[in-house]
Amino acid sequence: MKRLILCFCFLYNCCLAQTKQHIKVTPLGNGFYVYESYGVFKGSVVGGNGLLLSTPKGAAVIDTPWDDDQTNQLIDWVSKNLNQKILFCVSTHYHDDRIGGIRALQVKGIKTYASAATSVKALAEGYPKVSQTFKNDTVLHIGNTPIEVYYPGAGHTADNEVVWFPKQKVLFGGCIIKSTDANSLGNIAEADLKAWPISIEKLIKRYPDAVTIIPGHGDWTDNSSMQHTLKLLENHNSGTTNN
Repeated sequence: MKRLILCFCFLYNCCLAQTKQHIKVTPLGNGFYVYESYGVFKGSVVGGNGLLLSTPKGAAVIDTPWDDDQTNQLIDWVSKNLNQKILFCVSTHYHDDRIGGIRALQVKGIKTYASAATSVKALAEGYPKVSQTFKNDTVLHIGNTPIEVYYPGAGHTADNEVVWFPKQKVLFGGCIIKSTDANSLGNIAEADLKAWPISIEKLIKRYPDAVTIIPGHGDWTDNSSMQHTLKLLENHNSGTTNN
C-alpha cells in the first residue's frame, strides 16, 4: 500500500509539473520563432523545440507543443503578439513532444499534417486523425513560402522527418538531430541505431548550406549539431557511452 501511495504521488507530481509549464518563444529573424514547450521524461521536466513561421498570409507551426494547455498558449501568443492565426501544423513524428497538442489545434480549426506512418502510430497512441497525410516527401506552401517535408530514413524513430525552408535555408531537424549540448542520444526506446547514422549522413549531404539547424531539444545556435549527432551515435554504438 505504501509503495502504491508513493507511486501515485510521483505520477501526480509529474502531471502537476506539466500543467504548470509555460512556453518560451524566441525570435530567430525572417519571421521565424523557436518555441520551447515542456514535458516530463524519466521524472524530470524536459524542454522540446518547435518552430513557428509568420508570413503575410498567416502562421505555420512545425510540431505541436507537448500538450493541449501549452498548445493553447502558443495559439494565444500568435494571436496577441503577431495578430495572426495559425493556418496549419506539421508534426515530424508521433511522440508527445511533436503531436501532443493536436486536439487543441483541431478544436480551433487549425489543419494538422503528418506522414501516413506518423498518423498510424499517433492513432494507435489515442491521438485523433490528422487533417491530411502524405506517403512521400512533400512540399507545402504558406503564401509564396515553400515548406519541404523530407524523410531521411529511420533514426530516433522509424517515422522521423525533417522540414526544410529553402528560401531562408532553415532546417528543422526534430528529434533525429541532437543538439551540441546533448551528451547522450536521449530516448532511444524506438531508435534504429544502425539506420540513424546513415540518415544523418543523408541530411548532411542534402542540406550543406543550412544557415540554421534546429534540433528537437536543446541549443540551436551551433550548426554542427548533425556532426555532433554522428559522434554520439559512434560513441554509443562502440560502447563508449551509456544512454
